[in-house]
Amino acid sequence: MPEIAIVDTATDTLVKTFKVGNEARGGLAFTADGKTFFVGNVEDDTVSWVDTATHQVIKTMGVPVSPQRIEVSKDGKFAYVLTRMGGQEAGTDAASPVLFAMPITDKHDASRFVRVGKAPWGLAVSDDGGLIYVSSNADSTITVIDGKTLKVLATVPVNKDPQAVAFRP
Repeated sequence: MPEIAIVDTATDTLVKTFKVGNEARGGLAFTADGKTFFVGNVEDDTVSWVDTATHQVIKTMGVPVSPQRIEVSKDGKFAYVLTRMGGQEAGTDAASPVLFAMPITDKHDASRFVRVGKAPWGLAVSDDGGLIYVSSNADSTITVIDGKTLKVLATVPVNKDPQAVAFRP
């Protein structure tokens, strides 16, 4: 089982390691208050919630298949989880990648997702949370999503194999 390493950047020393889910390479993201960070567990199809004060996993939540990237909404209500495939939990065809809005403060709601292009890789959220951008390698597109409604606003063709996307205010 993979481990997370906590490093003191002032001294460049290892503080602690601890275990999370299987194949924890699906991205990391912190809540705005810095009290929690999320780890995408690709093989388990879960996200681990880690308390930054205790370095303990406080919760593990199932998400659609193969969580690859995570971004937290600025209002702290959702962690947007980009998956390489869909999943039964989100009610999608397993072959269809999704962006899942994982509730942080509210009850789990598996219906908050939107389909995105094939082989999605990059994920960015605008500062105000109004727009979400997803790059899709196989489609060579950027999907622009309304952050509140999770509706696709535009699918923008770009050069071949976009690997990342960033938002600049």
